[in-house]
This record gives sequence, C-alpha cells and structure tokens, in this order.
Amino acid sequence: MKYCSLILLLIVLTACNQKEEIQITPALVPEDLINHSQEFKKGVLSFNDAIHVAIGFSLANSIMVEAEGGKIIIDTTGTIETGREVRSIFDRLNPYPIKAVIYTHNHGDHVFGAKAFVDNEETQVIAHATTEDYINRILGILSPYY
Repeated sequence: MKYCSLILLLIVLTACNQKEEIQITPALVPEDLINHSQEFKKGVLSFNDAIHVAIGFSLANSIMVEAEGGKIIIDTTGTIETGREVRSIFDRLNPYPIKAVIYTHNHGDHVFGAKAFVDNEETQVIAHATTEDYINRILGILSPYY
C-alpha cells in the first residue's frame, strides 16, 4: 500500500510539471520558388493560330490543335472542373467539335479531366496500350469500390 501511494504521488507530481511552450516557426518559402510559381499563372498561349496551350489550370498543360472541321486535345488536366474551365476557353477559340483526345501518358493530372472533353463515342481517344490498366489501378487504390 505504501508503494502504491508513493507511485500515485509521483504520477500526480509529474502531471503537475510545468509544460514547455512549443515554438512554431513559419515555413520559409525560397524566393526562387515564388518566382517560379509566377510563371504558371492561368492563361492560354497561342502559336501559329492553330496551337493553343492552357497553362496554370492544372499541374499538366492541356493543348488544343486546330484541325480541319474540328480540334484535337492533348492531355485533359487533372480534374473535370479544370477540364471544363479549359474547354470553355478552347471552345471560344475554336467552336468546332473535338475529334480526338490524346494522352501523352497515364498520370492523373493528364487524364482525369477527360469527361470535360469527350462528348460522345465519336471522339477518338488515343493513348498507350497500358494507359487504361494504369488508370484502373490508380482508381482501385483511391476508391476500392470503383
């Protein structure tokens, strides 16, 4: 009993110990990183009146190539929302239908905005043969009920 009282007293005294204040240092952002981020403000750059690049909407750029009677989209951004935003700008530049969507590779920031660009089964989707498997694997990890 004597030892129980002593242990209990030590626990109580330890709990009453004055706590140290935790100092939180704000994160420092290197000036080079800030300057680099300024280069990717939302906008569309146009080249030769037929190639338009949407920059700053997503991690990946989306490109529209004007073709006869239509347009081709290369990479679709990372979300349906950003895809819709880019699509509305591309549609103002070229009102013709999207004939094809091309994926440069299978990363989500290049393919997850596809629903905003593919209107129907007539839109041709061009990708590496393994793209569908990789996308399904990613979606299976993110949402096991997919």
